[in-house]
Amino acid sequence: MLKLWSYLVNTFEVNTRKAFNKMVRIGNDHDSRLHAEIDDPEIEALWNFLNPLLVVFQNLFSAWKASISLRMSKTLLLTKRFKELGDNWIKDWEGEVYYHYREGTPESMAIFPNKRKPFQVGTYEERIIAVNTLASSLTPYPVLATLKTAVLAKYAILLADRDAQKQAMTNVAKNASDLEKQRIVLAKALYRSLGSLMTKFYESASDVERFFNLTLIRRSSADSTGLFNNSGTVNAGASNVIDVPNKFDLSINANFIFANVEGGSELHFFFANTAAATDSPNKGVVLPGETLEASAAELGWSTTNKMFIVKNTGGMTAEYELTATE
Repeated sequence: MLKLWSYLVNTFEVNTRKAFNKMVRIGNDHDSRLHAEIDDPEIEALWNFLNPLLVVFQNLFSAWKASISLRMSKTLLLTKRFKELGDNWIKDWEGEVYYHYREGTPESMAIFPNKRKPFQVGTYEERIIAVNTLASSLTPYPVLATLKTAVLAKYAILLADRDAQKQAMTNVAKNASDLEKQRIVLAKALYRSLGSLMTKFYESASDVERFFNLTLIRRSSADSTGLFNNSGTVNAGASNVIDVPNKFDLSINANFIFANVEGGSELHFFFANTAAATDSPNKGVVLPGETLEASAAELGWSTTNKMFIVKNTGGMTAEYELTATE
């Protein structure tokens, strides 16, 4: 297949791929330059065509950024809820049951056959089910009716928070898809402006340049969407080293969302200064089926610790997903 003639390549589309931030800057800059010469009817017509498309892109960009922040907050809230379940709620529930039925009695064993484990270990869904199962196990004991009501209330909270987190993650993907479609629309509008300006100034082509900032348009190694995604599998007892691209602007405030998608192994993730690192005092620990969010600083990032390690501490292959935002 013949390569497209270079003059027909839409430079705005090519140079903003996976770089929403860059398209915002290019679009805003060109819009301002057109508006500065809006007294010219031909320039006004170009601005009238471009500006509504730019506004749509700006709004979608804002919605995408907001959905990322919302997802982060929902993930943090969910992590907090399950920490409360494992640390406080289960202890309170145990205390109430053991007050009426001493630990080790048939009644207490029927209610807590595996003690605290189902509420502290397993996927989010498994632990939510454990709470609902506990409520059902309390039904035969009228003296524990009030406790059953309290457990069901916590079950509803966990369900709602888990659903909100999953919906937030879905919204990020949808907003990114909508934004990408509008990026292409805006790139075509910018290309249209370029063609029209070349026609208008065909005798003095240098005049076209005053409507564009060429340093913004040219591709740079620093171009970034502000997002970094990675997924894969890590074998039992092994570690993966994830190459975070230089164009991703890492800092202590960069946010990392790590999901232990599938498998029966606990995963640790952290920054180190060598690919051979096996542990770190600053790390994230994620059980199967769980998601955890942390800042780069909390994971040990520094100007010398730039290698991102994913370590499988269990005996089974595990699958993970990573999303980071600048």
